[in-house]
Amino acid sequence: MVQSSHSQTQFIKYCLMTVGMIFCIIGLYSLLAPVDLKIDEYSYQKSNFLDSIIYIAIGLILILTNQLYLNHVRIVSLNLERLELLDSDGTKEILHWDKVESLHRIRFIAPPVYRIKIKNTGESFVFTTEHSQGKYLQLHVPFINMIFDYSAMSKEIKKVKTAYQI
Repeated sequence: MVQSSHSQTQFIKYCLMTVGMIFCIIGLYSLLAPVDLKIDEYSYQKSNFLDSIIYIAIGLILILTNQLYLNHVRIVSLNLERLELLDSDGTKEILHWDKVESLHRIRFIAPPVYRIKIKNTGESFVFTTEHSQGKYLQLHVPFINMIFDYSAMSKEIKKVKTAYQI
């Protein structure tokens, strides 16, 4: 069985919350202690109430978005026979491939992230590949970011997709 990376899963799970908290802290700091903003090379202006509210609003939106999608990021183990979804509380949910509606890679995100959708419930989950140090190629072309996945999990996913017609 190939298992997804714990560290990458935790990073994806809590990235928006961390950035949102940083925005909220910057907004609160500029609200309590206004800073000088440079307008041009000769004039300065103190930060105002609106600047602080914008930072706090962006932070709260990011934190709420993270809370909305927090349970959709899972650690996954898979092979040709079954799929195991590991919850954040440590319980495993074992699914067979005939219960999977779709399985595809989310484009333009590095490290490679996959999305799986279950047939009966309609739930969808997001997971990463195993530790991807040197196992994917990322090309930065103007206006597009191309990612090619060469990990063992992507090879296993390709085998499963051809075997079960997903």
